[in-house]
Amino acid sequence: MSKFNDERAVKQSKMKRDSNVRHATDSWISSVREYDYVYNFDWLGIPVIQFPNDLVVLQEVIYESKPQLIIETGIARGGSASFFSSILALLDLMECGEDGPPKVRRKYLGIDIDIRQETKSLLKQHPILKMYASTIEGSSISENVLNEVDKISKDFNRVMVVLDSNHTKDHVLSELIYYSKFVTKDCFLVVCDTSIEWDNKSLWMNKREWGPGNNPMTAITKFLERNIEFSIREDVSDKALISSMRNGFLQRRHNL
Repeated sequence: MSKFNDERAVKQSKMKRDSNVRHATDSWISSVREYDYVYNFDWLGIPVIQFPNDLVVLQEVIYESKPQLIIETGIARGGSASFFSSILALLDLMECGEDGPPKVRRKYLGIDIDIRQETKSLLKQHPILKMYASTIEGSSISENVLNEVDKISKDFNRVMVVLDSNHTKDHVLSELIYYSKFVTKDCFLVVCDTSIEWDNKSLWMNKREWGPGNNPMTAITKFLERNIEFSIREDVSDKALISSMRNGFLQRRHNL
């Protein structure tokens, strides 16, 4: 297996340096954005609103770091809650050994300023979500919400965070500052929609507050200037190519 992994790493490195591949990838992502391509996919019957490539890579980092708690800002229609909860359930299943039926040891915590009524209904009815997911309604950077997250996170030794709410630089930077404190050593701080930075400006003009120059990627750049305990795992994000999370996988290497 190590030979296979070594050969794969070499090819990934070459692919990363291939300007033709990068140009074709960026062009394709920009071309399909106007058709809301990421809306095409479900996870366990719920719209997940992510590139399939990103879901596979997220699964990889979850398996690698084995968090006990995943905190996500931005719930939308509940597909990501379903995705993260199901992967956590699989980890619990893998660790049950000969102790009998798997126990719910892990949790997903979703935060959104306005949780849709249909999403609230899913949380109560969906088998996986009922067992694994809980939510907080409110601004992800409000004092009340942060205090509640802090209280919940104290019950877990390994914590991962995914940021996928408001995509402006200022909002994401605030989230990075606040939520990075919850991420434990060797776990990941994942920032979604960094790919906006490489989009054609015309795609976002007069449509959203964010766009090239004002987005999650510009927030990451500013955050990393003063937070040396985190680093971008380029080997994780580069291999996906078709991704909304380019350079968005930050791993906590040590605590200050």
